Amino acid sequence: MKKSLPIILLLVSILLGYSGFFSGEIRAVEASAGKNALIIKTGRLNSTDGRIEGSGGVTLIKGDVEIQGEKLLYFEKEKRAEISGGIKLTHEKGEISSQSMEAFVEADRYIFREEVKMLQRLEDGDFNLNSPYLELFKDSDSFRANRGVVIIFKGRTLKGEEVFYNDQEETLELVKDVFIEEENGDWVKSERAVFYLKTEEFIAEGNVELELDLSTE
Repeated sequence: MKKSLPIILLLVSILLGYSGFFSGEIRAVEASAGKNALIIKTGRLNSTDGRIEGSGGVTLIKGDVEIQGEKLLYFEKEKRAEISGGIKLTHEKGEISSQSMEAFVEADRYIFREEVKMLQRLEDGDFNLNSPYLELFKDSDSFRANRGVVIIFKGRTLKGEEVFYNDQEETLELVKDVFIEEENGDWVKSERAVFYLKTEEFIAEGNVELELDLSTE
């Protein structure tokens, strides 16, 4: 009996470790509370050969950025994450949702694909964006979206094949097949336009065409 006791204790410890590994909330990567720390929470984790797999719901936290999704692949050497299923990223400037995304964590660069929806918060009013593709540069809080972008801002609709947002200047640069429609139905078409969100003014260039409502009440 004395000889078998250490074996029994060893088996119990292995079973407990196995159970704790595959159930409950797991913090896969957690360094200091500093800016460069990445925290991963997931229902189930598998870590092999420098790769972390998470499923059953995942959450990534870095600084003011929090990402939620269903599944995760994290590559430790590249510091890159692939996340899929019901994605939602929140940060101090707004939130973004999509069906899949890729996060270059160290560079604070986030790429969203499939049914991308964004809410961007501004001092003078928010805007909403829909696009198949969006790339967020968190270090400057700017972004690039393409493949057909639609933005709604204070009752105004802005469309372009590609859009660049400069957070410091609060400008939207729209490129190719640009269409801007005012709330009253007036519209402008052009090849390129720069829209100033603070003043709600814009400059349009290249084959500009516009329609103005001349009717009076």
